[in-house]
Amino acid sequence: MNGGSLIETRTFLADQRAAATARARAYAMAAPGMPLTILEEEWDERVGRLTVRFGRPAMGVVERGASPAAWRAAGWVPGPPVLLGGRRRFALRGLAVALVVALSGVTLLAAIGSGEGGTGRSADGRPMPTPRRDPVTAVSDPASLPRLEDAECRFEPPAWETVTCHDLVVLQDRSDPAAGALHLHVAVYPADSTQPQGDPVVFLTGGPGATALIDYEDFSAYPFRLERDLIVMDQRGTGSSRPSLACPETDPVDLLADGSGFRQHEALERCRERLEDDGVRLSSYSGADIADDLTELRGALGIDRWNLYGISYGSRLALTVMRDHPDGIRSVILDGAYPPQVDLYAEGALNASRAFARLFAACAADTSCARDHPDLEDRLWDLVADLDQEPLTVEQPGGDAEWQVSGAAFLSFVFDSLYYADAIPTLPAAIGEVEAGRTEALLSYLEGYAHGHDLSHDQYDISEGMHFAAQCREERPFTDRAAYQERSRFLRDDVVAHLDPGIDFMICDTWQVPPAPAIENEPVTSAIPTLLLSGEFDPITPPSWATLAAETLERSFSYTYPGGGHGAIVDLDCAYEMAAEFLERPTAAPDDACLSDLGQTPFDP
Repeated sequence: MNGGSLIETRTFLADQRAAATARARAYAMAAPGMPLTILEEEWDERVGRLTVRFGRPAMGVVERGASPAAWRAAGWVPGPPVLLGGRRRFALRGLAVALVVALSGVTLLAAIGSGEGGTGRSADGRPMPTPRRDPVTAVSDPASLPRLEDAECRFEPPAWETVTCHDLVVLQDRSDPAAGALHLHVAVYPADSTQPQGDPVVFLTGGPGATALIDYEDFSAYPFRLERDLIVMDQRGTGSSRPSLACPETDPVDLLADGSGFRQHEALERCRERLEDDGVRLSSYSGADIADDLTELRGALGIDRWNLYGISYGSRLALTVMRDHPDGIRSVILDGAYPPQVDLYAEGALNASRAFARLFAACAADTSCARDHPDLEDRLWDLVADLDQEPLTVEQPGGDAEWQVSGAAFLSFVFDSLYYADAIPTLPAAIGEVEAGRTEALLSYLEGYAHGHDLSHDQYDISEGMHFAAQCREERPFTDRAAYQERSRFLRDDVVAHLDPGIDFMICDTWQVPPAPAIENEPVTSAIPTLLLSGEFDPITPPSWATLAAETLERSFSYTYPGGGHGAIVDLDCAYEMAAEFLERPTAAPDDACLSDLGQTPFDP
């Protein structure tokens, strides 16, 4: 063990320890600022996984799960929360955290100041970017498509990876070649094994509208890499693919400053008009279109069989591929299942309320948490009401940014934190901190959210255009608003007030995409071996959705992980090991003995 102070823990996969160590050293050297020091290594021969603890000798010791204040006191520059074990920052996962705004109307942030959004400057005076014109490519020879072209990577892969990038050129509208072509950006991450299996894994991110290649560029913590290549494609309209349906006309800090969605609605209208002027056909950005893209990608790469891994909305995409193009699929992993037959909008408040209730019950059942944080439920709702009356000001160190946190914004902080297994144990203490007027618990969250919506570059974490093109076509037409209103009677008024999807309906009314066929609201029936993973506290895709999806999946295995959030594989070793075992033998149930070791959630004092 080398000298130094712990800052980060990561895992690296390889069939030999020397290869994993080489990857860890490359990662350490590529760290921003000064290189990291390898403090300790732990090699697991059984699964081919090296766990490495990194540090920097000049910095103070920071314990796992420490508050942002502790990180700053130890000398670390604050930034987006970097979660241990190769996890994502607070930005995106599945049904994108940042798009809780779009899905449920929650006001995430309120900027100080006033002004008209999307008119060149934000409310606080920041210049807004001029949208890049990204027209659809004309097609001179439709018979030449689909076509795979070698390409330079339009994102920055980790320094320790050898990634091959391509563009898959496909028709925007397969029924009308005159609608032009899209260039879908694809990255192939090679397996760590010198003798990889011939059936790679394709990664399907969520959103809809998230970008996989920017937000998930480090796939070292996934169990797929040891024996199989990993294929990642930025879905049509997102990230590095062209054209992008991102909407820089919107500024989430500015457009929600008044606590309503009307500025967002107006900005999205301007975005829609620009996209249509550039030849974007919004009716061609559905899950079924992406499923067709994936099937053409498999053919273009010359792959006979592959495995699908979908997280959240990516799980719905995986189900769509299983339904429309079952040939060539060896196995499927659904992490946070989102089956097409559920009513996302009508059930959104119910799902959130269930997750909050699980948090309150888990704290009450824990002797220390119940002692240190009594009456947590009532205190949370009282705090939300107080913050709605008098928002809390949070200042970024150095005075570069300042936010007002309303009750809705704080509720969103708690909601978003329920996505992450490591964040859940900190929530009761965080509620107490904000009650006392201390803002450290919120600072990294707000900085991470702002980073995820950084308007200084042309690749956005979220493609609002693609999000609404998909949701207004596939989800909104099948929403039972009467059911939403009826179910809301059984929820606390506090929940309902902050989880009303009305603004989404208003946006869809002007987004002008035709409704999807009825099959997009029906269960998927399949005999393809499928593993379904759910987290106990998942606030957006509850375990009951996995149970529902499994009813029509003949060869499926479904598990719920105590203490888990939204997306289990990179959070919990148990889910990681079960997924790895399933990939090797997808027709047999994986050993689930590790579930009994997860136990009760250990809350922070």
